[in-house]
Amino acid sequence: MKMKYGHNGKTQIEPFKGGKEQCQICGGSMTAHCGDIRRHHWHHDSSCDSWYEPMTDWHIDWQNRFPEDWREVVRIKNQEKHVADVFTDKDIVIEFQHSFIPTDEIREREAFYENMIWVLDAREFSGRLIITSDVNTKKRELDKEKRNDLRNAELSITQNIYNQIDNIRKIKQSIENNKSQIHILSSEISKLLDIKNNESNYIEKNIIESWLSEKQNYSAFNPLNQLLREIEPEFKAQIQSVSSTISTLDNNLQRKSALLKRVNNRPDVVIIDKTLKLIDYEKINTDNYHKVFAIEKKNKDTLFDNQREVIQFKNESDIELFQFKKENYEFGYDARELIERLTSEISDLENSLDSSKQKLRTLKINIKERLNEYIEQKTKQLKFEKTEIEDKIIESKNSLQNAELALEKLKQNKDKDLAELLESIEIEYKQSRGFVLKKHKGNYSFTWKNERKSWRTAECQLFFDIGKGYLFERISTNQLKKISIDEFLRFHLKTPISA
Repeated sequence: MKMKYGHNGKTQIEPFKGGKEQCQICGGSMTAHCGDIRRHHWHHDSSCDSWYEPMTDWHIDWQNRFPEDWREVVRIKNQEKHVADVFTDKDIVIEFQHSFIPTDEIREREAFYENMIWVLDAREFSGRLIITSDVNTKKRELDKEKRNDLRNAELSITQNIYNQIDNIRKIKQSIENNKSQIHILSSEISKLLDIKNNESNYIEKNIIESWLSEKQNYSAFNPLNQLLREIEPEFKAQIQSVSSTISTLDNNLQRKSALLKRVNNRPDVVIIDKTLKLIDYEKINTDNYHKVFAIEKKNKDTLFDNQREVIQFKNESDIELFQFKKENYEFGYDARELIERLTSEISDLENSLDSSKQKLRTLKINIKERLNEYIEQKTKQLKFEKTEIEDKIIESKNSLQNAELALEKLKQNKDKDLAELLESIEIEYKQSRGFVLKKHKGNYSFTWKNERKSWRTAECQLFFDIGKGYLFERISTNQLKKISIDEFLRFHLKTPISA
């Protein structure tokens, strides 16, 4: 174990030839080594300080920058002793670290000394500290921004001219659009008048049929869209309901008339006092069996009707009974009640159908009245809009004239406006440069390739000495603050740094 100072029981002693003194920590014997090659030092046979590391010239040079009584000061805490490289009069410990130190020891030293500073010998790995000046970075960004601004300055002036040209184009386009709109309005007015002159056919073909087919009739060119939306909730459901009723009544009427015709067209068979209609066995079911008679077919033994066997169905089982002997019988159905009922129902259906058709005619008359009223109001509105657009065309033509004069003025003042813009860019650049110098001076960004990761745990101030007359203080994981060694020493040697 090598140390710079021995102790004579009262004060620190530098090594001298033949000298023997005590260790400041354990009180053990130390021998002075004062050769011609290595720096003079005290040699101690034991390593009584667990944090001891061999002294280097760099280490000793840093200690020599501080008062002698600040160097290698023994600090005691909880009966534990360690030698601080430097202990200032502000009770700050400064440790000069040359070699690798593990994470646990970093934590232990900081916990022991509490108020301390690390100075790392970064000369050997300074090439792995990629350090860039924040000022230079910001200046490069400002220079790039200025170049872009200068490059865009003329484009900006030219763009103003292009914008005015585009404005003129838009005004002309607006005039053309308004002319087109006038044409559209005139066309709508004409369509409305045509519809009014042919209103009955329009109501039938374009309104009633679209509602019944559930097809939307709101095309972009239909001038009656608003009316259709207004009357649809009021009339559509009624039209659909009445039309559906008419269709249902008509279908029922045709179906019952056809049924009556089929019944009347069935062959008759007279049995005793009844005239029956012949019916196929397969048509007998649980609903009509009680009006069905099984009549024995004529044969050589039954030449006369009164000789033929006649059996009236009494229950459903009779239907199954004749399934296997139906070839010997024909079946008659008493249709008098059915014919009377069908005749009555057909009469009722005809009356209901006439009433529903009258309701439909009334609804169409109401729609026609609404249509005429709407066409009159809509035509008046469209004529008013047409007049307004004609006024807008006059205003646009005046704006077009002013825009063309403004374009001519922009072209004439192009060089003057460009010079003023370039001057303002230069003024802003100088102001921004001064702000950058003031805010970022001495600040550096850095990355540490193959980093000694144990130093990530250090919570106390940490300075890198790269051997160039200044230090870099680590202020965050990727930020450094540059400070000269003289400034560092003046701060710790009680000489305040001027503001």
